[in-house]
Amino acid sequence: MIVNKILEQILYSTKDEEVFRDLTQEQVTEIINLLLKMFELETLKIDSDVKKLFYRLKDNNRGIEIIIGIMQVRDKFYFMYSRG
Repeated sequence: MIVNKILEQILYSTKDEEVFRDLTQEQVTEIINLLLKMFELETLKIDSDVKKLFYRLKDNNRGIEIIIGIMQVRDKFYFMYSRG
């Protein structure tokens, strides 16, 4: 259920950026897999010092670009997005 709410926020919210806290690895993996089915992966950056992943996703047909950031803190994950 939380995965669907996050996808709705990313795709349809009027907010250009948001942070979701306390997600499990499975939830984050599911969100990323669903987004990769809808968008083309432009770049992937890994910052191993602070355990962060950054994805740049693009849909040229709709003119949408989304930056996704994932950070692990202990056993929970932060998931951030920004629309460009």
